[in-house]
Amino acid sequence: PFNLANQIQISGGEICENIAGSHGGGVSADFTSGTDTASKFSITGGKIHHNTAETDGAGVYIQNCKTVEIGPDLEVSYNVGKGYGGGIRTTSVGEVTVENINAHHNRAKSGGGLSLSAGEVLVKDCKIHDNSTRQYGNSSYSGGASLYGTRKLEVQKGEFWLNGAYYGGGLGIGAGTAGQTIIGKEVYIHDNKANDGGGLRIDTVGKLTLNGRIENNSATHGGGIKVKTTSSEINFADVLVQNNKASGYGGGVFIDSGTASKIYIEDQARIITNTGGYGGGIALFTGYETVSY
Repeated sequence: PFNLANQIQISGGEICENIAGSHGGGVSADFTSGTDTASKFSITGGKIHHNTAETDGAGVYIQNCKTVEIGPDLEVSYNVGKGYGGGIRTTSVGEVTVENINAHHNRAKSGGGLSLSAGEVLVKDCKIHDNSTRQYGNSSYSGGASLYGTRKLEVQKGEFWLNGAYYGGGLGIGAGTAGQTIIGKEVYIHDNKANDGGGLRIDTVGKLTLNGRIENNSATHGGGIKVKTTSSEINFADVLVQNNKASGYGGGVFIDSGTASKIYIEDQARIITNTGGYGGGIALFTGYETVSY
């Protein structure tokens, strides 16, 4: 692994068919020696594919770094791991930006395509598709991407489709109880599958503003969206939740039981033509204050 450097950049090239007995099948940037951490680590361009790891980050694993920049023009595909992040895994990172990458056909137990954990996470203009965690059954999470920002999480633009998991087929998101989360107007989440939260699963967030399009996803509960969270404020803003299906609760949205949370459905929000066993548009359990305006 890389270690004890101030700045490292990988640009272009091809990293493929490598095997790691632990993490980082293709690249392991593990800055854990002594008290040092890297100032900046970046990967731009090229292809990272067909790597395997026994644990996390089959394509790329990055730990203990202040700033991480991934992309643009990077393809991450056909990497297979048994832990977090089939394509890319970041952990103990200050800020991570992932821009204009194509992550597809990766597999892991959580975060088939991406598993990003940092103080601040920004994902923009990415294509995340055909990733899966389903091979791990009811222990599988976030088929396309798992995003966790303790202070701020933002998905500005991008497309998540044809991903699969038990929890959160397309995307799983979370933040600290004081964190800010924004899903942008140019985010398109469609044709994903899961047991809970076909398109999107929302775990604990401080304040979430939800925009974009969530369409044609399917699940047992929460065909489009599953909200499983506490101590939160969630704003359904300029969002279209359409043509999603659930055989159980919440064809469009399933808001599971929580504590002292507020759900705002704003005037621009559209939850239409969804199908569910109980609550075609929205199924709401106790513990939430819901307001439309």
